[in-house]
Amino acid sequence: MVTLINYKRWIPTEMSPVKALFLSMFMLSGILMWGAGIYAADAAGDLPAVDGYGVTASVD
Repeated sequence: MVTLINYKRWIPTEMSPVKALFLSMFMLSGILMWGAGIYAADAAGDLPAVDGYGVTASVD
């Protein structure tokens, strides 16, 4: 039976610099992939690009 005290000893609670680096790189790569996906979806569509405020780009 696992008690709360043993469970807390089993979980590492420190954020080491290496763990912080991996977490930061993982989050940054996710944000970049999300941005690339939005860009590709906007570029592939026939609709004009619209920002969050309803302003459209004028394409002649």
